[in-house]
Amino acid sequence: MIKILIYVAVVLAVFAIGYLVRVYELAAALKGKKDHEVTDGDNRLMGRLMLAFLFVLFAFVIYNLESYGPRTLPESASAHGVDLDWLFNFNMIILFIVFTLTQIFLFVFAFKYYGRTGNKATYIAHNNKLEMIWTVIPAVVLAIIIILVLKKWNKITAPATKY
Repeated sequence: MIKILIYVAVVLAVFAIGYLVRVYELAAALKGKKDHEVTDGDNRLMGRLMLAFLFVLFAFVIYNLESYGPRTLPESASAHGVDLDWLFNFNMIILFIVFTLTQIFLFVFAFKYYGRTGNKATYIAHNNKLEMIWTVIPAVVLAIIIILVLKKWNKITAPATKY
């Protein structure tokens, strides 16, 4: 019963948002503002909302790490499980670092460089140094991961030793 009430509340919230958008459009029409005209104030608001969303996103990530982090890997059931868990955790640390940096850059740049009247974006067709950086760094990181995985795989699949 609670699930049905939650679904109904979500559907009603969607309808309410739709009607609020329609009221906003009608108010803009009454003011004589064009429907799809984007002002500097709109762009500034979107830049601020992007920065606010960054904080909301990281609060959600931290909440999920705190709530579900201890449940990700149970205790290893084999001697090789410890190595595999270490590889998993190593990869998750790399992914978390990359995720954090890319999200920070994405949202901070969206905040810093929101659209302004009279500003024109600079178009850079080609930059060898930048392309080398974003090609070499992932290649080195992937090479390190592959080397570590191969070492662990060779250890796991090696012939058994006599006790």
